[in-house]
Amino acid sequence: MLTPRSAFEYSVINLQVIASSYFLKIFSYDVFYIENVISIIGAQPVEIYSGCNFFMHLHKFLFFFISYPSSLKKRFKYITLCLIFLFFIQILRIASFTMCLKYSPGLWDIFHHGSSYIFYYPGIIALWYFFSSNPNASIQNFIGLISKYFSRILLFFVFYHALIRPLQINVANYFAKPLIEKKIVNEKYFELKVDQHHLKIVHRSDEVSVLHFSIPFGQAYFFIMFFLWFKPKNLMILISVYNLALIPLYALAINFFLNGYFIFGDLITLNEKLYRLLYVLIFMIEIIRKIQINLLFNDQKKITFFHRFFKI
Repeated sequence: MLTPRSAFEYSVINLQVIASSYFLKIFSYDVFYIENVISIIGAQPVEIYSGCNFFMHLHKFLFFFISYPSSLKKRFKYITLCLIFLFFIQILRIASFTMCLKYSPGLWDIFHHGSSYIFYYPGIIALWYFFSSNPNASIQNFIGLISKYFSRILLFFVFYHALIRPLQINVANYFAKPLIEKKIVNEKYFELKVDQHHLKIVHRSDEVSVLHFSIPFGQAYFFIMFFLWFKPKNLMILISVYNLALIPLYALAINFFLNGYFIFGDLITLNEKLYRLLYVLIFMIEIIRKIQINLLFNDQKKITFFHRFFKI
């Protein structure tokens, strides 16, 4: 059964780990691996588990091929190419993890969280483009499109992971965490868990009752901001105001949750999932819109050519 924790996926991961070890040995590295654990001798090992594989994000990569109008033959061809690309690029990604831990272990958190943008998305966006574009589209237009969006994603990566994310972690540890702990200091029923800038309040006697939230203006928000290059203005203002509004709303939800109104935990957790889905939809709509404009422009050029050639 193909699930995020399936035996099939672990078999795929094991195969990728073996392939990564052989890849590293080509460059004369001494590599140790066992099942889904791999390391360069003398460095800290890295364990590749389901959350670090592309399976759990597969719907994002294949969504465009399934939803965009095309022939069944072409759709099957590009889905197959996408799966092959993801499989082999994951081998390089695993190899890069071991090299990061060998030479720059202090950059592990930044590299690990940003590696999907480096390895997955450039190739996936290229496949999306070729899948939806006119076969006669010029390579110059393609290179220009890729370079434009790659530079935006690179700026986002530097801005968010070098500045915003450390700030969020400090806010969570030195501001949000002490305030919540002060609130529950005399309570024996709640437990606070902090994972970087994500916080979780759990009712000890009923672990189903959970309030899980993160500091507003997260990674998805900044990715959309840089990808759309702060346009359209109204959309940027709207999602910014929405994130600002979450701060007092989350504060109220925490207070109600700690007073036994556990439904607020469900509402906040649901909101966390919905706004991430919203960002994905905005991202997909923008890509489709750009492609449609490009196709319309190419068709218009063809019509103009025929008008001039035949003097219609």
